[in-house]
Amino acid sequence: MASGRRVFFHHPAAAHRVPNMSRYKGRTSLKVLAREFPYTVETAVPEGGLGRTLDRMYEFHSLHGIKAQAGAGRRVDDCDIVTWLFADPQVAEEFATEFNGTMLLPSTIL
Repeated sequence: MASGRRVFFHHPAAAHRVPNMSRYKGRTSLKVLAREFPYTVETAVPEGGLGRTLDRMYEFHSLHGIKAQAGAGRRVDDCDIVTWLFADPQVAEEFATEFNGTMLLPSTIL
């Protein structure tokens, strides 16, 4: 890539190439993550990257006594979107406010 940034893509069809084997051994499935961490906060990655903001994001999790749980990111137009997953809606809202993110409601509420 010309920008020097590496972007990783997830392709759901890749999980079906080997029938009886999990895609990532030891990783929690997306379905379980959605159940355990129903509140999602999306944050846009600025062109130069998150830099020290990423450190602050991890520090936020540490200060709240929770493990940072990132979800599947995505790309919209020319902007990378990082998703963070939370079990507690108040903590998710606080994170969204502090880092200018957007909190998404769980799909079961919609």
